[in-house]
Amino acid sequence: MAEDPNTADIKDWRSIVTLTVFLLANAAVLFPFQLPVYVPRLCSNWFLESMATWRIIHPRGDQDHLASGAGKSSRFVLYRKSISYSTASFLADLFLIAILAIGRQEVYDGTAGADHVNPIDNMIFLITMSYIGLSIEASGLVRILAFKAALRGSKSGIRLFYYVYTLFFVLGSTSGNDPLVDTGTAFLAYMTRISSNIEHRRVWTYTLFAIANIASALLVSSSSTNVVLAGAFKIKFATYTANMALPVIGTAVLLFPFLAFVLSADSTLIPSSLNMNELSAEEKLRPHF
Repeated sequence: MAEDPNTADIKDWRSIVTLTVFLLANAAVLFPFQLPVYVPRLCSNWFLESMATWRIIHPRGDQDHLASGAGKSSRFVLYRKSISYSTASFLADLFLIAILAIGRQEVYDGTAGADHVNPIDNMIFLITMSYIGLSIEASGLVRILAFKAALRGSKSGIRLFYYVYTLFFVLGSTSGNDPLVDTGTAFLAYMTRISSNIEHRRVWTYTLFAIANIASALLVSSSSTNVVLAGAFKIKFATYTANMALPVIGTAVLLFPFLAFVLSADSTLIPSSLNMNELSAEEKLRPHF
């Protein structure tokens, strides 16, 4: 059983440093930069040769060896390490662990889990759903759906918008918000590319992001956040869906006319009818499967 939180610990230096590092890591994500790192040349050569020996990288050519020999006067090699979303959080965690702001128990709880929250299971769930979404896009199904939707709703822009809105809601409630954003972005890119009179794509993008977050609240399996909440508070899947169905569906129903008739009143956003781009003579002769 977890201990009761003690508000007196907020004044401890570890809490202040952790919060400061957290803010700096987020700032590095928003404003990435490159950090110059000087490494001893002997260490750099040994590391690269070891990587080449284990066939992790390609063997170093003669030019690399000549360059290494010619640069003996310089004892250090300059590397520029990018501090961005892929490295800032990891380096921040290593720094907090090094200064003992994060202890052994926090590392174990954050990895193995505590209080019915399993981080590893959630990461596996998120990676799996993202892989499914990318696989669907790679299979060509997204292009086919975009083409069929554009053909079916070409006579009425509002009807096309309704088809896309409904499709996004169904996909978001079943597959989750992250896979929907991955596949939905490609879907909108293909659909707007084959049309000639959709001048601005922002309303379609706003619709994707809005409906992705709304629909992903319907089922526990629709979002990793839902999985964490259901596990932490021991909420059954059926109980969760029964309490979330009405607000989610009601929000989706009320959001559609606002997006279609208020935010997108300009005909350049949702045209009255869709004009399809004509294929060239060469493209028409290509075999289609």
